[in-house]
Order: sequence, then structure tokens, then C-alpha cells
Amino acid sequence: MSADVRWGVEKHIIQTTIGGNISIEELTDCAQATFSLLDAAPYVHSIIDFSQLKHYPPLNELIRLRSFFSHPHLGWVIIVSNDKTVNFFSMLVGSLNNRMRIFPTMAQALAFISEHDPSFPYPETLAIPELA
Repeated sequence: MSADVRWGVEKHIIQTTIGGNISIEELTDCAQATFSLLDAAPYVHSIIDFSQLKHYPPLNELIRLRSFFSHPHLGWVIIVSNDKTVNFFSMLVGSLNNRMRIFPTMAQALAFISEHDPSFPYPETLAIPELA
């Protein structure tokens, strides 16, 4: 699988790393794994790191993932990416969520969450898993 979903910060941040050539089925599996984690806490932020992504499904398939952005426990959704197409697709798919931002680095993503949610001392960085 070209993805990893885990707690970046237990019950506070879901860290998803997506890379390589990912299929819509793998992205759907990621969304399901994320839903399971979201159900475990009342308010959770999600950081989705696309920096290792090489190829993605077409937009007409990605639109099916919109339900992810309406989960009642979802706080901020932060996309980490420098790819303009990925950023554009993320904005289209996530257009239902007003709490979505895009940053080029994980450090900037975490700084944003720390600034906008002072209820928890968030780390300055998270380990980035290497994908197979």
C-alpha cells in the first residue's frame, strides 16, 4: 500500500502519509482507517502528507472521498504538498470543509494547528514514515 494512517499525536492529530502511485481503492481504505480514528476522540485534526505522491486517481474518482470532510469529529484538515495539481484537487474534494489549509511543510502545518488550537501542546514535527 502507498499509504500510512496513524496517530501523529494520540487522540489529537491523525497523520496520513500518501505516496507512490495510489489507487482510489487505497484512498478509500485510508478514509475508512481515518474514520475509525476519528470515532475514538471528540475533536481530531488531520494532516495528510502528499509529499511522496507520484501518481493519483482522476478527479472524477477523487470526488467520492468528499464524505471524509464532513465527519462530526473532524477539526482542521491540513494538506502537506508542493504539487499545484494535488493542492487544486484537494481544494475541490475538500470544498465542503471550511477548516482546510495547505502548507508545503509538516513544520508549517503543525505551527498552524498549534496557533489555531491552543488546547494542547502540539509538537513542532512528526516523524514521516517511508512508504514501500
